[in-house]
Order: sequence, then C-alpha cells, then structure tokens
Amino acid sequence: MSIMGFTEAEPGYWLLTGVIGLLTAWLVKHLITRPKNLPPGPTGLPLLGVAWQIFKGGSDPLALFASWSKKYGEIVSFYVGPKPIVILNSYPVIFEAFRHPDLQDRLSSRLLQEIMGLKNSGIGFSNGEVWKEQRKFTHSVFRSLGVGKKSYEDTVSAEMIQLSSVIKEKKTSPFDPSTLFVQAVSNIICSIIFGTQYTYDDDAFKKILHLVNLNVKLSGGGGSFLFLPIPGISKIPFGKMKLMTNTIRSLNAFIQSQIESHEKNWDPENQRDFIDQYLNKLDETKDTISSFNKLNLTGCIADLFLAGSDTTATTLKWCILFMMAYPQVQSRVQDELDHVVGRERIPRLDDIKDQRLWGLQT
Repeated sequence: MSIMGFTEAEPGYWLLTGVIGLLTAWLVKHLITRPKNLPPGPTGLPLLGVAWQIFKGGSDPLALFASWSKKYGEIVSFYVGPKPIVILNSYPVIFEAFRHPDLQDRLSSRLLQEIMGLKNSGIGFSNGEVWKEQRKFTHSVFRSLGVGKKSYEDTVSAEMIQLSSVIKEKKTSPFDPSTLFVQAVSNIICSIIFGTQYTYDDDAFKKILHLVNLNVKLSGGGGSFLFLPIPGISKIPFGKMKLMTNTIRSLNAFIQSQIESHEKNWDPENQRDFIDQYLNKLDETKDTISSFNKLNLTGCIADLFLAGSDTTATTLKWCILFMMAYPQVQSRVQDELDHVVGRERIPRLDDIKDQRLWGLQT
C-alpha cells in the first residue's frame, strides 16, 4: 500500500541510497582531494587523472614532465586513473631516493601483464624474489658463457670485423651509424641468447631488429605507455597503444619460436647459449616452487634485447658525436690506437696493459 508516495519498502530504498551516496562521496574525495603528504603536481580529471594529457603528449611525454617540473619543482606527483605516480626531476633527488630500500622496486606494467599473462615477469619488470632469481640466474649464465671475459673476446672481435667491413663499404660517403651500431650490439646479444651470429642482411636478424627498434621507439619518453594502470589497456583498438601491443606480441612470438626450436634440439650435456641453460633450469625446478617458467624465459630474453641493444648503441653514438664536436680528443684517441694497436688488427683486451704503459710514458 502506498501512502503519500511512500511504500512499505521505503527503509530499504533509503539504505541503498545512503550507501550509494557515501560511496560516491568517498570516491570523489579520494580522486579529487590529494593526500597532504604527496608532492605538488597537476590535478587532472576525476577518474582519469592526467592519463589524457599523457596520451596527448604522444611519443614525447618527457616534454610534458619537464614542463611540470618547471612549474611544481624537482618532485612532482599526479594520478593516472586511481594510481598515484611521483616523478623525480634531478640527479641529486634521484640519487637520494634510490639509496632508500623502500624505493627500489619497479612499477608493474599493466600492458605487459595483460600481454604476457604474468604480472611479475622477466628482469626489467619484476620485483622481489622473482627479480632476484631471474637476475642471479642471468648473471650466472653470462659468466658461464664468458661474457665480459677474455674467453668471449673472439665473438666480439668477429662482430667488430663485420662492422668495420660494412663501414669501409661506405667509403667517403656520409652515413648514419645508428643502424649499424644497433646491428652490431644486437648480434652479440643474439650470440649469447640464441647461440647464433647473423649477417646484417639475414631476414631473421632484420625481423629481430625491426621489432626491437619499434618497441624502443614506442616505449620512449620513460616508457610511460607501458605503465599506464588502465584495465584492458591491451584491448585499445587504435593509435600507438594498439601498435605497441601488436609489436610486443610479435616480438614475443618470435622469441617463443626460437625457444621451441631449442627445445627440439635440446641436449642437457651441451648448453650452447642462454636458452639452453634456461631449459636446463626449467628441468631442474619442475617439481619446485620457483619463478622459472617459459613466460619468464620469454620476458628475460625481451628485456635483454630492449635493455642491451639500444642503450649500448646510443652510448656509441654519443662517443662519435663528442669526438666530432672535439676533434682534438679524436686525434688523441687515434694516436693512442696507432701506438698501442696499430692499423693492421682490431684492439684486444691484452692491449689494456700496453695502453697504460704508453699513457704513463706520454
């Protein structure tokens, strides 16, 4: 029976309305009101935070972050969706922060989590015990393969001969060394991971480089796209997010094909490369609780390519640029090479002691 517009179910309706009202008020307050201990920064939009501004920033969100640092200072905070993010904008602040153990974890990537099917994977995007296990194992494999030691020198030397040969073909014509440096560095990484050194015109090698370079380019600007905490982000059907999702999946598919090829020819007594040794580790830990699985193997390989190829190649490019800008330094470098190594061979690790003696004498 209804009396003056009210029903017998009136208490239930009032209770439901009250609960919805309280939840709405709490949500609005939580999203709009910044905690007092957060550093200053842009407010953004309710629910979205500054996600839209980052999307508008395109492939160079660093310019947006730089403008915020000028306005808000060395430490800037903001929300991307419900996720608070703090950016450090100077070396002293970064140095101080990363000395603190509570600030040494990595931000998880929602995009990689959805693509990989694993929240805490690889080396570059993992934390805690997963990171410790994968990092320790990777270091042990590198040591066993002789990476960084004299025993691996022949592999690096062979790559330098191929690189110098391609450079000589350019003769006196101007050229951009970027691609060549990435090829050389990536090829050494291939020898460690796949047990294969490619020629620069090999189709499989070109595919690796294309996917790695595209991933690096799309995740530029601090990799902000990778860390947007948006559920279903890998399902976005347009723009750079779709391209990044497709590129990561293509790189993972290529890596998985290499893993499958190794599995077919796997010999526990003949461990040729990183994949072989990881397969051995999978066999050793199959009845234990550990972070060793094929998804983590794929993640580790992708991390080694993305972290190793572009960073080293970029360092080499800066060296070339500085020597162009300071030709007197370039002359000193060439003079030292001529005295210690000569022009008939490439440098070796043993030349270091001769370089030191020559440096003392001069």
